[in-house]
Amino acid sequence: MLDQVHYLQKSNRHIKALACYEKFKLYPRDPSLQQYVDQLATSLIVKRGVVYVMHQGKPLALVPQDLKASILHHSHDSPSAGHWSSTGTLDEILQSWHWPDIEKKVELHC
Repeated sequence: MLDQVHYLQKSNRHIKALACYEKFKLYPRDPSLQQYVDQLATSLIVKRGVVYVMHQGKPLALVPQDLKASILHHSHDSPSAGHWSSTGTLDEILQSWHWPDIEKKVELHC
């Protein structure tokens, strides 16, 4: 799955802006990208080309838009997930994954 994350991160303009900021300290010109960088830059790391955000001392892969629904489905709707509450689903996702509006998306999904 990390290979897919890496591939999709490279085509996501928000995540590319973060990676560029991390590598070159270049701040994006687009205000929406600036806001995204401001929100995540202090907790950002890049390992083997994959962008991570540190959350409670643990690196979590930053999820591109194209994978959010799949991760939500796997963590809540699949038979092995057991249809947890939003809190249980969020806890499951936060074992490996992160995106800026994660709490809101999980609440809406559950």
